[in-house]
Amino acid sequence: MPARRAFLNQQLTQHTSHLAGRVAAYLPLPEEAHAWDFARTAYLPVIQPDQSLRFCQYRAGDPLVPGQYSIPIPAEGELLSIDQMDWVLVPLTAIDGVGCRAGMGGGFYDRSLSAVVKARRVGVAYDGQRVPRIAAQPWDVALGRLVTPAGWTRF
Repeated sequence: MPARRAFLNQQLTQHTSHLAGRVAAYLPLPEEAHAWDFARTAYLPVIQPDQSLRFCQYRAGDPLVPGQYSIPIPAEGELLSIDQMDWVLVPLTAIDGVGCRAGMGGGFYDRSLSAVVKARRVGVAYDGQRVPRIAAQPWDVALGRLVTPAGWTRF
């Protein structure tokens, strides 16, 4: 399975290779889809005291330190707001056909994504993470696009 996951992640990374500007990405957990080549500059999420996200510049090899919940964050750098990002790649556990996503349950992206134009909110998933419907809650913020190993979808 790790070889298959690596192959799928490589396809995802190829699909996002054209994205330019400030791209908010994330360091994926082993089971999460991975769509960014960190040899290129990205901006990693840093959880703030109000539980929203800010983003710090990162490139492969830059030093990381444990952040909130022991999530690795860049050791230093300016924190930028989410509305300063040109693209926001969003991890998820499931997504439906209208861009409603289920995450890991912390609500960090939902507290921040409303400040980003919908078309720049990009879910990152494996094709098997698509579901028929997610019961959206009032605080859920829909995504405008999805990238999977099969390609791009707009909502």
